[in-house]
Amino acid sequence: MKQRGHNYAFDILRILACFLVIVNHTNSEVFLGMNPSLTWALSLAYFYFSKIAVPIFLMISGALLLRREYSYKELLIHKVGKVAAVLLLFSLYIYLVEEGNAFNLHDFINRIIEAPIITSYWYFYMLLGAYLILPFLRKIIIAMKQADWLYFFIGWAFFSGLLPVLVRYEIIPTVTFWFDVQIMSNFIGYMFAGYAITQTDFSLKVQRCGWLLTLLAIPCILILSVYSGLYELNTWGQMYLMLDNLYYLPTMILAVLVFFTVYTLAGKCEFKGWSGKMLSNVAATTFGIYVVHMIYNTHLSVVRYEILYFNNRLVSVVLYEIFLFAFCALAAWCLKKVPLLKKLFE
Repeated sequence: MKQRGHNYAFDILRILACFLVIVNHTNSEVFLGMNPSLTWALSLAYFYFSKIAVPIFLMISGALLLRREYSYKELLIHKVGKVAAVLLLFSLYIYLVEEGNAFNLHDFINRIIEAPIITSYWYFYMLLGAYLILPFLRKIIIAMKQADWLYFFIGWAFFSGLLPVLVRYEIIPTVTFWFDVQIMSNFIGYMFAGYAITQTDFSLKVQRCGWLLTLLAIPCILILSVYSGLYELNTWGQMYLMLDNLYYLPTMILAVLVFFTVYTLAGKCEFKGWSGKMLSNVAATTFGIYVVHMIYNTHLSVVRYEILYFNNRLVSVVLYEIFLFAFCALAAWCLKKVPLLKKLFE
């Protein structure tokens, strides 16, 4: 489905993905501290549903970035440069202010080269890699025929989604690392999926089938995820969250179907006046929310225990996640008013 003008589907998807990132980083304390129960099961399902967050972001990137050519200068300055600047600036802030280190350039550089300074910043490293190969991905999709797309997505679903699960649960032996099909794996598949969905004119019949499949897939996959937690507890006495991987087939299916459903349904809705403006304004803060949410989560967790405490721990966490999202959105909006950060947070 090709749309002209502002596409509110991307706003909705950004907001959903950003909120689910916060869920992913705050919800596990519920089910990890409980014995199996209804609250435990709902919390675990909620956690696994949040795994579609980064895949949705990647599909949005594929949908928007792969539709046009970028010069190398434009790519390096406006894409790679922006992400690198945000990564360096906020990693330095965390290094100096949050961790209280004295400035040591050599130590700081080593820290951010070896690993993200906080866990959530891994996404920026991956995004830098995606941007650097963007021109080549664009050239590949221009040359692809319908059979090529089918071959790619079947290979991506099997090699990136299914095969690792079979190995993880020891259903098949470990596959040698010499067998390498990187072009069909990881973030490239999500970017291609986002591009393919948004560049295809689906018939109403296909859309309805997709919506129905989404409604069926969500409970089935979440029940499977809860069952996997019970299996781990009964087999090994503790949960290893073995399906906790954004590239595994259950998350892959869920993410693609949710993206398809929101994109096709939102194209049928009209957002006028305050509703459209609100969606656009909140969506515009999502990059900033991602940057700062782990920082504020450290300082605001007291809110969850002192103010938003209910007997049901899951309800408390959900309320806290809504609060944290709103707080970080306001913080991101304020940061965008700073001249140095305005361009970085756009």
